[in-house]
Amino acid sequence: MALGRIYASGLGVPVDERRAFEYFHRAAHLGSDNGIREVGNAYAVGFGVPQSAAVALDWFRRAAELGDPEAMLSLYDSYAKGSGVTTDKDTAISWLRKAADRGNANANYRLGLAYLTGTDVGKDRVAAKRHFEVASAKNFAPAELALKTMLGPASPSVAVVNEQDE
Repeated sequence: MALGRIYASGLGVPVDERRAFEYFHRAAHLGSDNGIREVGNAYAVGFGVPQSAAVALDWFRRAAELGDPEAMLSLYDSYAKGSGVTTDKDTAISWLRKAADRGNANANYRLGLAYLTGTDVGKDRVAAKRHFEVASAKNFAPAELALKTMLGPASPSVAVVNEQDE
């Protein structure tokens, strides 16, 4: 994995997409969930291999089955956008929830946004706040901003809402 990242980033060596992919692929075949996810990422964007959303989806599923929350988030994106698969909002949200349950800050933030706006889930400010707080506790800046924006300036009415949210 480390050599794959070195060749992917060009850290001390020229960027070599194909070589990076080969190292990711080796790691994947050794059972590394990070390697499996990186192979999926490579296929998703055509990094060192021909781009294929359907092949990327298969690799993301493999990594997600091993518990990789980043792969779960990629599956959310794939199902939400219909990338390599028919758009399926319910399946998308299911993967987003799984990634959030695994503690992924970005997934918690995005699930918070979904609850705040009512996009693909019922509108629920309490759930939105909870997910923003989880992501914020991991110093995820967008969640910190969303939480501050959601709470607004301190006022008696906000204090009452916040007590009800607890």
